[in-house]
Amino acid sequence: MQKLTFVIGANAVGKTYFIEHHLANEKAVVLDVYDYQQKVYDEHGNKERITFEEQFRCLKKANEKHFHDIINELKQGNDVIAEQTFFKAKRRIAYIDEIRKEMDVKIEVYVMHPSNERWIENSKKREDIENIEVYENQKKQMEFPNPAEGFDTIFEVIDDEIILRMDDIKPEIVKQARQELTEEDTRIHRKDERKHNHRQLIE
Repeated sequence: MQKLTFVIGANAVGKTYFIEHHLANEKAVVLDVYDYQQKVYDEHGNKERITFEEQFRCLKKANEKHFHDIINELKQGNDVIAEQTFFKAKRRIAYIDEIRKEMDVKIEVYVMHPSNERWIENSKKREDIENIEVYENQKKQMEFPNPAEGFDTIFEVIDDEIILRMDDIKPEIVKQARQELTEEDTRIHRKDERKHNHRQLIE
């Protein structure tokens, strides 16, 4: 059985370092969503002047490409390590629901939660120093993964400690996340429909 490993968390939490130093012995294809995001932004152009809606659509497109490659690698018999942010349950479930439909695969996740001190160290190494309040806000946004989402194993990584954390199963998390995804898709469809009708009127 193939294995899919997610390594998730905010910027500068050490996702790439963790993969290189703790998962290096795994014979797996590493797919970093950041690479997909950069490619989509490059294709879009004008990254500095991008609107919020355009940014959302770019991130959505990057996620779709990332997901597509994960599926392809798994179907070819390869294990996959996927680097992602995945703050919200709905983002994780959008992946996992489709993966479970396609194949039987073991899915585990490592949630990177470094101390503030470690985050500051990482931020300095990246030469991308942000206010610690940014990290604090991102931690608050993180909806910690729950087994109900479809994960076989969940780990929390605090600095150099890897902790198995399988919280009580909460089906309501999945129900709420799927509802949010449906509502999001409906909003996008309506916006696209309005744009299409507007173009037709102009023509």
